[in-house]
Amino acid sequence: MDSYLRRVTKAHIVEAVTEGVSEEDARRIADMKKQDMAQAAEQLLAGTGWLPVTLRTSQQRVVQSSDAEAPEAQAEDGEDFYAVAAE
Repeated sequence: MDSYLRRVTKAHIVEAVTEGVSEEDARRIADMKKQDMAQAAEQLLAGTGWLPVTLRTSQQRVVQSSDAEAPEAQAEDGEDFYAVAAE
């Protein structure tokens, strides 16, 4: 995610933090210099599961799994799959 955040505009970084964390956190980093903002955003977004729009897939529905270490997702047609995103 670090590479993505360093390559987009400050407005996109603020939008990412708003979506992935909160408006309050986005406002808190909004006046930072871009490099500092990207670093702060990366830390805030770590572990949230947030992905840039271009990496999101459509027609996905997360299904709760009894195994917390390996959550499963299902496509709308009922087929199992795992979403994988590269950093």
